[in-house]
Amino acid sequence: MNRRTLVLSCFLLILLTSLCISFLVKIVPELLLSNLNVQRSGSSNTTSNEHGSNSSNMTSNEHDSNSSNMTSNEHGSNSSNTISNTAPKNYNKTLGFEHIYVINLAHRRDRHFKMGGIEDILELNFEFFPAVSINDSEILDKYDFDIAPNHKSCYVSHYRVYESIVRNGYNSSLILEDDIDVEMNILSIMTDVHRILPTDWEMLYIGHCSWEKDGKFIGDARSFQLYESTYPVCTHAYAVSLSGAKKLLNGLLNPSLPVDLEIGEKIKQGNIKSYSLEPSAIVQWKSKDNPSDVSPGAKQWTYPLKKSTLHYFGFHEINDQD
Repeated sequence: MNRRTLVLSCFLLILLTSLCISFLVKIVPELLLSNLNVQRSGSSNTTSNEHGSNSSNMTSNEHDSNSSNMTSNEHGSNSSNTISNTAPKNYNKTLGFEHIYVINLAHRRDRHFKMGGIEDILELNFEFFPAVSINDSEILDKYDFDIAPNHKSCYVSHYRVYESIVRNGYNSSLILEDDIDVEMNILSIMTDVHRILPTDWEMLYIGHCSWEKDGKFIGDARSFQLYESTYPVCTHAYAVSLSGAKKLLNGLLNPSLPVDLEIGEKIKQGNIKSYSLEPSAIVQWKSKDNPSDVSPGAKQWTYPLKKSTLHYFGFHEINDQD
């Protein structure tokens, strides 16, 4: 082999090697990145199935929706016609509703603080709605409600929330008073509730102070049950649809009873389609240090929570302010 041939062979070898290296530098990273994305996608799907990060899928593995349908069928309900099996999506921060109101008196900063703690811990979105004080004569005088002053202020506070719902056109709203405690897994509970909640609902009591198991059984939501409401009492945690809010505005114009009893009468008479959760997943935390602003000294109905949000994070130990 002469010198010229040797030089040409070396040049071709170097050129071929360079092309191979360029190919590998371009292709190998793309293959590695593609493989990594596949692994991440698989991991994300696995996590979603195991932990339920998406509210619509959250309980499909832990609490088979077919089980809820089977239970409903066993109790005689027609799930295919009356039950909504899909919870609203992307509403984790509002527990499946379009909006959450918290009725709070301006001077009860202690309650605002605790409700803010619940909001942060459970990653929810609250609108703190100004409650009407017994001394707010300018507002109270606008409503011709002939009931005791302390009950009238509570009545008007809730009535103004209904006005806000209709004015804003919220299709569904959760109304909370500022003296509540909540189950730690309330999001999981409500995801199951939305799966079995009939589509014709106008009110939904997540918390109440009455015995609601005499109503028609609708279905199971984890360790809770949903019934048609009979005569729910208390207004510390309930949801209303837009049509329900309109009915409340028209039906509560001439009260003779406190607001919760007036609503209870409308439900008992069949004027409002309402459902109640048993036991309550949201309760009141009244105590001698945290008296009711509406009925001071009244004996409070209490339900023990399975896992209290306030107790778990120590908020119950914070003294209330006068």
